[in-house]
Amino acid sequence: MKKICLLFVIGLLLLFFGCTNISPEDIALANSQISNYLTQHPDAVLRVSPYYDVNYEMEKDFWEKNCPSEIKKADYYLASAEDETTKLRALFDREQVKLRCIIIEEKASPTKPIINQVTTKPKTCSSLGGTQCTIEQQCSGNWITSTDSIRCCDKNCIMPIKKDPCEGAKIVTCSPTAQKCIEEMIADGKNCGCTKCDELSCNTVKTINCGTNETCIESAYSNGKSCGCTKCQSVTCSDKGGQICNTGFSCQGSITSAADTTHCCVGVCYKVDVTYKDANSSDTN
Repeated sequence: MKKICLLFVIGLLLLFFGCTNISPEDIALANSQISNYLTQHPDAVLRVSPYYDVNYEMEKDFWEKNCPSEIKKADYYLASAEDETTKLRALFDREQVKLRCIIIEEKASPTKPIINQVTTKPKTCSSLGGTQCTIEQQCSGNWITSTDSIRCCDKNCIMPIKKDPCEGAKIVTCSPTAQKCIEEMIADGKNCGCTKCDELSCNTVKTINCGTNETCIESAYSNGKSCGCTKCQSVTCSDKGGQICNTGFSCQGSITSAADTTHCCVGVCYKVDVTYKDANSSDTN
């Protein structure tokens, strides 16, 4: 009767998983094998964490050796629990919330040392010169066997490098004056760029009229025809080939206006020599 009730509870959890906020721990606890294990081993603590395809790839031999059916490389949830005598590990499919494999191992029981027999110390990860990696990390060297961890690395633990979602995308560059982008590629929230351009239409182009002291530096085109100016730039006195005469100088040439002055001398600035005479003074010989 207990088994029937448990199966009924599992069915309800799986049925309403998409509609309610049920955690991965709840799904693991709903599994009869895991719940029976925790009942029989009260000292064991259940832990559930994401188990990505890169993690599976590093422990592929372990799962292929111990799982009764084929397990493919994918993203899973890993449920684990252990006490002094046993260890449980289970993989759940993250999309279908389905148990793919469960392994319960017996730990080696300690034996009494025999007199005059040389006993060896446990080979922990640190004593082997290794580093214990988390489930999200990869090993930059090789995995080594230790008594206190199944993720003991002989070198450094590193975070896996995520592949650029835009890698391999066929991105095109539209002509800023004759084309516009009509299709963009978005991958994992990242804008990879334009994938399709189209010819501009003069009806959709915003043109401007440049001022007296401005010149057009960018125009839009449609099918080879100019639609008008889209960007102006100020024209300074030096742009016109002129110069601004300082005080005491006069312009020998023509005076014009520019963006930076109203007296731009297009010619030569020359110094004015002015001699002032006293009207009452007279020459004496």
